[in-house]
Amino acid sequence: MKKTYTLLLSFYIVAALIVFAFVRLSPDHPDGTPGLGSTTLIFFMVFIGLLVLINIIKGFTVGKNFFLVALIHSIVLFITYWIFLRP
Repeated sequence: MKKTYTLLLSFYIVAALIVFAFVRLSPDHPDGTPGLGSTTLIFFMVFIGLLVLINIIKGFTVGKNFFLVALIHSIVLFITYWIFLRP
């Protein structure tokens, strides 16, 4: 299970670097049109949501450890929403 947490940490580090790079290279436009950074952030949030669903299904079929992984993904998704997309 330690390998799983290491992969999770490396995934989120790489995802954060990609989003940060796209935000710096293509910020939102002055007229309100989202730039490449916002689009990338929304893509990763949808991807994390899919990972939550996949891990919940795997928790029911394979083993209970996947529920903890789904919880970690859910917490990251909530924090990302709370920091970036909250009005």
